[in-house]
Amino acid sequence: MKKHGLLITTVFITCIFMPLMIFLSVNHDTYAGSLRLVEGRSPDGDIPSDEPSDVATNTEIMGEMPEGVEASLCVPLSEDTDRNAIQVSEDPMSHRMYITIPTEQQNFYYKNELSGSQKGITGITYDYSDRTARFEIDTDAYYESSVYMSADSLSLVLITPKERYGYVYVLDPAYGGEDTGSSGYGVIEKEVTLKTAKAVMKAAEGAGNGGFFITRKGDEAVSEDDRLRYDVILEPDIFISFRVNSDSDTRMTNGISAEAGSPAMKDVADVLLAAISAETGQENRGASLVSGTAGVDGHGIVIYLGYITNKAEALEISSDEYADKLGTILYYLLSDTGDETVTD
Repeated sequence: MKKHGLLITTVFITCIFMPLMIFLSVNHDTYAGSLRLVEGRSPDGDIPSDEPSDVATNTEIMGEMPEGVEASLCVPLSEDTDRNAIQVSEDPMSHRMYITIPTEQQNFYYKNELSGSQKGITGITYDYSDRTARFEIDTDAYYESSVYMSADSLSLVLITPKERYGYVYVLDPAYGGEDTGSSGYGVIEKEVTLKTAKAVMKAAEGAGNGGFFITRKGDEAVSEDDRLRYDVILEPDIFISFRVNSDSDTRMTNGISAEAGSPAMKDVADVLLAAISAETGQENRGASLVSGTAGVDGHGIVIYLGYITNKAEALEISSDEYADKLGTILYYLLSDTGDETVTD
C-alpha cells in the first residue's frame, strides 16, 4: 500500500512540477538572453557591485551601426525608453562598463532578450531601480568601446586599442606627487617629464589619432606597480619612460640619451635620438642596452631629456617650446603616419 502511495505521489509531482520547471528553464533563456550573469547574482534586483568610478568616462552614443561590424552585446529598447537619457560609461583599466536605460519596464532584463557575439564579455550584472535599468558589464581585457543606437536597440562593439590603431604606445612621465625627482635652477624633473609626455599626447589628439596612453595626467603619485599595470593591461609595442639626467662632477655635461631593453628597442631609440638632436641641437649621447629598462622587458625605452645639472639645458628642456618640439617629433616617428622604419 505504501508503495502504491509513493508511486501516486511521484507521478503527481512529476505531472505538476516538471512542466513548470521546463517552462521556467526555457523562458529564462528567452527572457534573459544568451549572455550569462556574474556568478552568484540574479537578474531581478541585485545592485551592481560598483557604481561608475571617478575614472569612468562617458562614451559617445552614435547612430546606426555600420554594416559588417559585429556587436558584442545588443540590448533591445522598449517603446517607453527615453533614448536621449541613455548613458554609457566605461572604466577600461578596470575592465568594466556601465549602461543606464530609463524605462518603466521593471522586468526589462527578462522581456528584452540580449544578443550579440559575447566577444570580450565575461559577465553582466543587472539592477532595476528609480525607473532605470542598469547594466554593469565585465570584460576580459582593455577595450575601447563604440556604442550605436538604432530605432529598437543599443549595440556595444568592443575593440582593443591594437585592433583599432595597429599599435599601442605607453608614455610614462617619471615621478609625480611627493616624489619630485631631481631639481636644479628652479627646474623640477617630475614637471619636465609630464610636460613632455603630455605634448606627445597633444600631438596625437591634434592629429585625431589614438594608440597613445599616459600613466599620469597630472601631479599625482604613481607607484611602480601602477605603472607596470599599464604594461600588463595594454600590452604596448613600446613603453617609453621620460626622465632627466645629472652629473654631480660637473655642470658642463649635456645632451640627450636613452636606455633600451632590447636590440630592437635600441634601434628605435637611435632613430628617436637622432631626430630629437637634429631638431633641438642637443648632443646625441646615444642609446645603451639595459635589461628591464623602464621596468619592462624587451619593449622598454627610457629617454633622458637632458642634464638638469647644466643650467642652460635645464632651462631649455623645461620650456613649452622644447616640449612641443619633442611632442611632434615623437608622435610622427612612432605613429603610422611618420617614419615607418620605427615600427617595421
